[in-house]
Amino acid sequence: MPHIHLATLLVVAGVGLFLAFGVSWLLGNEVIVRWAAAVQAVQQEPPWFVSVPEPPHRPLLLGIFAVLLAIVLAITTFFPKPNPWTRGIIVGIIIALLIRYIFWRVLATLNFNGPWNGLFALALVILEIPLTIPGLLMLFWLPGIRDRTQEANRYEALVKAGDYQPTVDILIPTYNEPERIVRRTIIGCQAVDYPHRVIYVLDDGDRPAIAQLALELGCKYLTRSDRRHAKAGNLNQALQYSQGELVAVFDADFVPTRNFLWRTVGFFSQDDIGLVQSHQNFYNPDPIVRNLGLAKYMTVSREDFSRKGQPTLDSIGATICDGSAFVVRRRDLDKIGGFVTESITEDYFSGVMIAACRQRVIYLDENLSAGLAAESLADYMSQHHRWLTGNLQGFFIPANPLSVPGLSWRQRLGHLVSLSFWLS
Repeated sequence: MPHIHLATLLVVAGVGLFLAFGVSWLLGNEVIVRWAAAVQAVQQEPPWFVSVPEPPHRPLLLGIFAVLLAIVLAITTFFPKPNPWTRGIIVGIIIALLIRYIFWRVLATLNFNGPWNGLFALALVILEIPLTIPGLLMLFWLPGIRDRTQEANRYEALVKAGDYQPTVDILIPTYNEPERIVRRTIIGCQAVDYPHRVIYVLDDGDRPAIAQLALELGCKYLTRSDRRHAKAGNLNQALQYSQGELVAVFDADFVPTRNFLWRTVGFFSQDDIGLVQSHQNFYNPDPIVRNLGLAKYMTVSREDFSRKGQPTLDSIGATICDGSAFVVRRRDLDKIGGFVTESITEDYFSGVMIAACRQRVIYLDENLSAGLAAESLADYMSQHHRWLTGNLQGFFIPANPLSVPGLSWRQRLGHLVSLSFWLS
């Protein structure tokens, strides 16, 4: 018998139950019909806290809205830099509105006056609510985010004083990126100001032009005869030929700042830190923002996650390794057998496995690199499809953050929020 994953069983069971419920309703099952009638009665006369007030009390809604808006505007005007209590007030307002929305959605918007209407209404709310709850959880965690800048300042002084200067291997995995893009990244890595570093160009395309480029710019060049396990396999092979105590990874289209290692290496003087992920910044707009003509006003979607999602997840120990602009301790990679190969998003699940070994995966919210966002809509869709596929693979591999031993319940909840995002 083939092995059936728990995730598959849950999905099949859920769909099966919904279909059985729907067929029973269509066939006129008395219990379901009575239940639907009771639900419809509630929708017609919802509780007072989700109903619109009747005249003359209706202006109360406008008054409540005006007060809440005034509070938010006052806070953002007089306290432009967030602190725990200002962030807590604004988040509290949003949480209250979102909870009321969920109650209103369930108690006042469903149409159960017939089986077809009812099934469509029920299917839509079943899809919507599980995607709303993770957003609510993120709001609860948001006031706990921390600024690691002062920590980075202390550790930078420690490293510059020579008290802690481990060797670092900088790995640049590449497959089919243009030579001009790879050249820019190599030059940026060469400019990183740190005494004990070695740069490796990992060419999975086995291109003579890239080999010549590495020779020209004074880097070590590695290639391999097969492309098994894609980027994860490429990185794992490089681990066999390099010896640095720490490993820094930059995608071929990411350029680090000169102080990247000064700001990140010192964290590893703490033995319980296994990986440091830095903020991901991009120097070009993605096609969505560009096509809307909003490049001057909006960040690309991936950077939006770095600005908001990562600091929030970091507050509960569920930081995501983003695959570029991060530093990891080799010893911790060895513990988990190298980068995870069971998913095409090897970065995320490698971070999960390191955290499962009781090593901290932390986020430094500083712009220490600049990357190239997808330049065409086709590239954008392909990139997001790969992230979607890789993240959903997490439900079916040993590195599944919901079942792998070693994580706390808060970490599992944080990773559940991350994985459920892709269901949208």
